[in-house]
Amino acid sequence: MISSPGNPAIKTLKKLKHRKYRRRMNQFLVDDADVFQEAVKAGYRPEHVYSCTSLPFLEEFYPAEVKESLLAPISDMASFSGFIAIFSALVPDTEREDERVVVLDGVQDPANVGAILRCAVQFGVTAAWLNDDCADPFSLRALRAAKGGTFNLQVLRLGKQELGLHLGKPGRTIYVADTREGESLETVAPSQPFALIMGSEGGGVSEELRELSDVRITIPGTGAIESLNVAVAAGIILYQFSSKLPVLPSTD
Repeated sequence: MISSPGNPAIKTLKKLKHRKYRRRMNQFLVDDADVFQEAVKAGYRPEHVYSCTSLPFLEEFYPAEVKESLLAPISDMASFSGFIAIFSALVPDTEREDERVVVLDGVQDPANVGAILRCAVQFGVTAAWLNDDCADPFSLRALRAAKGGTFNLQVLRLGKQELGLHLGKPGRTIYVADTREGESLETVAPSQPFALIMGSEGGGVSEELRELSDVRITIPGTGAIESLNVAVAAGIILYQFSSKLPVLPSTD
């Protein structure tokens, strides 16, 4: 049993709580049973598993036993699940041409990032592009909110110039969610390939990306509140798009 806070495994787990180390080491943590099993189902394999209790779904991965008082504080779950696993991130294919893409511009709440990725998978999106101002989609909180959706998307984290180049490829219609000045979602006739840009919780989509848009979309409502939560808005728009577009062929 690992019982010392100075153990190298504990030090590594603590480092991977931080975004800069996850990127540097190309790894991420999972502390949720559903997320773990979705990752494995999608083809990811845990490099290391640490547990303070017996969990049947972990048995084939031979988890190392760790004292709970060392393992639980690394997780940020209100009720610790009893394990933490380390996975390696897959190397994305930056040249892949996805038909349906959701773009996150400065979405800073990891729960919103995860919820949008979850909606994206549900409504037929195959890729998510996030700029550097977004919360990390591979943080513990974002992964739990996505409920495994992260592993069923091509997730690219792009700088401003890279994002502009991806969006600038010919043939793709760029839609921007706009709280006030866009065309009503009810009348928009979506086409594909498309990219739907969702902006930050406070400021919306940046002017730089708004200028790249072909169509600005506003969700009609009573006007009783200023705006919807960004994850709710993304779900509504993507649902409408999926209901108006043909079903994509399976990639299985």
